Amino acid sequence: MKLRYFFYLLVCLFFSCRGEDRRLEYVEQTARDRWIYDKMQEVYYWYSEMPDSKGLNYFQQPEAFLKSILSKSDSYSFIEVGENKTLSVLENSYGFEYTKERIQNNDTAFRARILYVLPESPASKAGLNRGDWISKIDGKFITNKNDSLLRIGITQKFEISRYRSIQDAKGILKDTIVRYCDTIINAPTQVINDPILYNSIIKTGKGDVGYLVCNYFSPEYDKALLDTLQKKFKDPENFILDLRYNTGGFLSSAVKLCTILAPSSVMGKKLGHMEFNDKFAPQVHDITLNADSIKGYSNMKLKNLYILTTNKTAGAAELVAHCLSGLSTELKVIIIGSTTAHKNVGSLAYPNEEENVILHPAVCKFYNSIGTATFDNGISPSTETNIDELVYWKHNLPLGNPEEILLRAALRLIDGNGITDKDDIKTITSASYNSLERRSIPSIIIDYSID
Repeated sequence: MKLRYFFYLLVCLFFSCRGEDRRLEYVEQTARDRWIYDKMQEVYYWYSEMPDSKGLNYFQQPEAFLKSILSKSDSYSFIEVGENKTLSVLENSYGFEYTKERIQNNDTAFRARILYVLPESPASKAGLNRGDWISKIDGKFITNKNDSLLRIGITQKFEISRYRSIQDAKGILKDTIVRYCDTIINAPTQVINDPILYNSIIKTGKGDVGYLVCNYFSPEYDKALLDTLQKKFKDPENFILDLRYNTGGFLSSAVKLCTILAPSSVMGKKLGHMEFNDKFAPQVHDITLNADSIKGYSNMKLKNLYILTTNKTAGAAELVAHCLSGLSTELKVIIIGSTTAHKNVGSLAYPNEEENVILHPAVCKFYNSIGTATFDNGISPSTETNIDELVYWKHNLPLGNPEEILLRAALRLIDGNGITDKDDIKTITSASYNSLERRSIPSIIIDYSID
């Protein structure tokens, strides 16, 4: 019996030796995932929390493999296959952003509330405005099955509703959303997603107030942003920076904005720092306010900076609010709106041309100039200035309208009136989807040279 078993093993060994050696093929098939693992072990902020390399499945698609090795603390790292698509200036769309909110007493139907409209877009040319509601698409209610038609499709008919105060049978005014008109919107086309969405000078009892809406940070628009701040606004004491829909972007652009908004007296001083893993040398990199970075421009002489936020204010936009707060006694920073998205982590880009991927690992956390404070839980307004824009109907107006809810709150504070009108809060079903989520930038993009 033992002899037969031994002979069987010899036969198996003989045929296995004659088989093809596939070890080289496996090396090629696993090269990309192994490169991802090795690079993450080198630069990843939470590298010590990665699983052991033994036993991992190196035959996965890059997104799935990366997810399998991330720390539980990480919602920031990502990988792109092909070209870098992290920030896109041009896009094919109708040219509006929206929230999707359930219609009361209807389990399946939604309304889409328009947050803003891009200039020269199909939505703009059709007359859509912030504060409008899309109730139906081509006569049909919006559901989870057809809501993609809000982003892609052909020429369509939108039923538009607007806020109205109407009298009931007893003559009592009631606030409601009612049908307004049908609007034909042309098919999506290529539109420019300019981050500087709106700017104006607002006359108040305390002088001219600057107001600017910035929706993301990109070096491509640095000059345009600095030009607007320097040439449009003539050193107002009060400035309102609207970052409510700013999903983040590049560190260098955010720092330039901080530099021009900060007093000239703090040039050369520390704005904050980045903390890397213990394999970096040095582990801590200071972020300094460098006047040369805005050469040709001068610091604004602000006394009060009002920053408008929502839960979509993220990353580099949070850094601006966090690091300018408490930077100098010459500049008071007031946050108005909702608690921000708490994306306080930075990423570096590591391309692998041979494997056609770009790895964006979380490599550091950001701290302010004090060196002890980061925004793990987001940035929260004070109790007085904590305002969720989505629960107001009456003041859900176009950006720049002095009666728009968050801008109105800032202007009331500037005039010394305080925010006292809380009586027009409306109970609305919370948004089940916000189209800005597709623009979400997972982390602050570090475009500095880190040695």
